[in-house]
Amino acid sequence: MKDFARIVTFVLFVLVWFSVSFYVSHNDRQEIQQEFEQLENSSSSQAGKGFLAEMRGDYKSAIEYFSKAIELNPQDAISYHQRGLCYYYLNDNDNAMKDFDKTISLDPNHTDAYGNRSLVKMELKDYQGALDDIEKVLKIMPDYQKAIKQKEMILNKMQYK
Repeated sequence: MKDFARIVTFVLFVLVWFSVSFYVSHNDRQEIQQEFEQLENSSSSQAGKGFLAEMRGDYKSAIEYFSKAIELNPQDAISYHQRGLCYYYLNDNDNAMKDFDKTISLDPNHTDAYGNRSLVKMELKDYQGALDDIEKVLKIMPDYQKAIKQKEMILNKMQYK
C-alpha cells in the first residue's frame, strides 16, 4: 500500500510539474530562474549551507558560508554565533571571541553566545570573565542545566588555579 501511495504521489507531482511547465511562458521561466538565483545567493541560503557544512564537521567551509551570509546581512546574529562556534572548534579563540562579542552586541539576550564565550574565556584561563558570562546566561534562564553545570566547572577551576 505504501508503494502505491508513493507512485500516486510521484505521478501527481509529475503531472503538476508538466502542467505548470506547459503554461509558464519563456519570459516567466527566466523571471522564475532569476528569482531562484537571488534566493540561492541570499543570506539565509548561505547560512543554511553553513549549518550543513558545520554539521558535517567541515568548519572551514562553514566559516566561508557564514561569512558570506554576514556580508549579505551584517545584522545576522545567528551567522556570527555559528561562525564563532566554527572558529572555536578549530581552536581559533581570538576569532571565536570576536564573533561571540558581535553576536552579543546584536542580540544582548543570546544565551548561547554568552555560554560559548564563557568556554573560550575558560580556555584562556579568564575564569572570572567566564563566570560573568555564565551568570548572564543564568540571569536570563535560571533553570538552564547546562549553564548550571558550566558554572560549577568554572568555580572548581577557580578554586584550583
